[in-house]
Amino acid sequence: MALEKLLLLPVLLVSATVYASEKPEFDINGLKIGDELTEEFSEQYCRNRNSEKREIECKRKQKIDGVPVSVLYLFYDASLVTVSLSFDSKAFRKLVSAYEDKYSGFPNDEIGEPMVLGDGVQYTNEKVLWATTSGNFVIEKYGHNLAEGYAHLDSQEYNKYTNKKKIQRNSGKLANLISELFVWEIVFE
Repeated sequence: MALEKLLLLPVLLVSATVYASEKPEFDINGLKIGDELTEEFSEQYCRNRNSEKREIECKRKQKIDGVPVSVLYLFYDASLVTVSLSFDSKAFRKLVSAYEDKYSGFPNDEIGEPMVLGDGVQYTNEKVLWATTSGNFVIEKYGHNLAEGYAHLDSQEYNKYTNKKKIQRNSGKLANLISELFVWEIVFE
């Protein structure tokens, strides 16, 4: 009996390690990447919901563990591809703590990134990152300025969306270049 318990111990340790290393699933207000834009959500939070655009941005103000945040949802072809949050940079640690609780643990990575302002003053932008099933979720102490923090989800769907946009822009530039060369050739013949 003691030998059986001793043999079972490594199996339990390995299964606990595997379970602990699983990536958490990202969601915000019950929405997950890939979820469809509903009429109800659209009516409440999306100003350009009646537009014919494939990209629809929706905004919502809420509190996460008492921290007021402004959430931007980006839908492409009526499917959620990413979210970003803006918040008072003074609330950075409290927001990080809320996500540590949500994801049952510390972030996968913590980064200190030096910043130099126009007047030469130096700051360190603190960033924390969780690897989720939808992609990396990053919270930054400073976003576009020292007063506002920023968080974003680098989802695989968002990366596909941005790559598609780059290809469309580049193909448009290439078409313009070819047409200019063709016109240039005709003028000088």
